[in-house]
Amino acid sequence: MDGTRLAGRAVAVEPALCSRLRTPRSACATCAEVCPAGAIRITDEGAAIVGNCDGCGVCFAACPNGAFRIRGRDDHAILTGIRDRCRPPLSEFRIRCARGDAPADLALPCLGRLTEVMLLEPLRLGAAVTEILEPPCEACPSARAVSQLGKLLRGTRALCELLGRGADAIRQRRVPLRRLPARTEHSVTRRDFLRVMESQTTGLAAASLPASSGPTERAGRSFRELLAQRRDSPKRRFLLECLRGFGPTPAGAPERVPVPSPPAVEVPSRDAIFAELRATNQCTGCGVCATLCPTGALTARWVDRQFVLDFRPWACTNCQVCVIVCRPQAIHSRETARVDRLLRAQEVRLLQVQGATCRFCLAAFPADGTETCPLCTDRHRKQQAALQALFKEREPWIERRQENAKSITAPSQAST
Repeated sequence: MDGTRLAGRAVAVEPALCSRLRTPRSACATCAEVCPAGAIRITDEGAAIVGNCDGCGVCFAACPNGAFRIRGRDDHAILTGIRDRCRPPLSEFRIRCARGDAPADLALPCLGRLTEVMLLEPLRLGAAVTEILEPPCEACPSARAVSQLGKLLRGTRALCELLGRGADAIRQRRVPLRRLPARTEHSVTRRDFLRVMESQTTGLAAASLPASSGPTERAGRSFRELLAQRRDSPKRRFLLECLRGFGPTPAGAPERVPVPSPPAVEVPSRDAIFAELRATNQCTGCGVCATLCPTGALTARWVDRQFVLDFRPWACTNCQVCVIVCRPQAIHSRETARVDRLLRAQEVRLLQVQGATCRFCLAAFPADGTETCPLCTDRHRKQQAALQALFKEREPWIERRQENAKSITAPSQAST
């Protein structure tokens, strides 16, 4: 398997899965930060591919929601190649980038293209160790693409501990950087010069215009229609298939903990590709968190005059959209997340409270001992603040009028 990059516009964006489209308050820009070609721009409609995309696929690996699609050598094709190479007996499975000068079983355009399932799949197929052959990336033009590699390794090693393999099942080894062949000097004709100028001008023009062409175009769909399009992240689907498919432990490896009762391994939330949420009684029952969740990990509904908020841990990608958009700050993400929740296809009930009816708008809301829903309460508070501000501005004018009236009536009273 070579590390040839995909040619042409090989990467497309699914706007419905982008956190920046779901809420403009999201600060997620990981795809634009790691893109080695600088071909991704964050717009009001989410991430957009502009300029010259070289199809390295780093954006797909970096996006927690899996909002990018790759034509050609996607994860399915890479995993198929891994399965073809993992033939027993196999003690180590080596992965390198295209510029690493060492023999390997898998060569990727960049180590930033790695995902969790690419590191775990060789272990599932019988390898004792997955080794990453890492060249000096600081000397590579694509050095920014591997900024997420440390986070990826911490999360994957936590998964290895969950499966009983230990964190040392994922190793790193430094290898030299392969020298690129020297370019052959040749004369440039006027036609070649104009062709290069045309391609560069086209790329600059595309970067300066609003990105709404190709697969990222809304195609006449409204914002509400885009929000209704939820689907599980393809990265998460491949990962769950790999975790649930772990077979017998290979010879010489420690005994694997059975998947039905995995240990409660915890990792910091900043390093996790999943989250553990909790909800407080400050919830107003608006359901915005469930509406804006890109993968449908949250479900809000009313059942027998009770507001119910359910959470699917295996679908959560830790995008933090629900935490950001919650106006009363009723949803919180724990500092640590339990890895074993990935394997439990069981919904977690975050909140279940009795409902009440607002006496003003007649809308249902979680009962909190009052007769007014939070929206009407907030509206009344804003109206009172506006009236107080209005009369406060008029107080100096009223005082001056009163003083003028006193000054006018004072001489007349003195004369009498």
